[in-house]
Amino acid sequence: MIQHSRIVKKNASIEHKRREDTFNMVEKRISIRYASSAKVQINSYTESIVLMIDISPYGCCISYPGKNLMSGFTLEVDHEYILRVFPEPDTRMGEFEMVIKPCWIRNKNDMQVAGCCITQFPAGKEKFSAYLAGQTKAI
Repeated sequence: MIQHSRIVKKNASIEHKRREDTFNMVEKRISIRYASSAKVQINSYTESIVLMIDISPYGCCISYPGKNLMSGFTLEVDHEYILRVFPEPDTRMGEFEMVIKPCWIRNKNDMQVAGCCITQFPAGKEKFSAYLAGQTKAI
């Protein structure tokens, strides 16, 4: 009985921490997010279709096929991935890379949606800044 009580308290503590982290992420979102429809590639996985839903100076949200539609590929929270962004053709911008770290992942129908923090820009931030400056649809 005592062991069960400890497990329940530990699980409640973990859930409280998870909710607190989510609240803090929302509070930290002080910048405007922009709708985006850029195609992206994650760590050279070319067989899957990954789309950027929105972007801000500090993070982005991406959508990709769920586990049942894509073999051998999943994102893990708190792991870093290289995200290659292919802007819409009408922007006349070249591709650029950024390192992202998923903060949360949710299932939505047959897709998975991930909210990611941007941690670095391997080739510099210039193309990212230009891409962000060209975004006009705030959400």
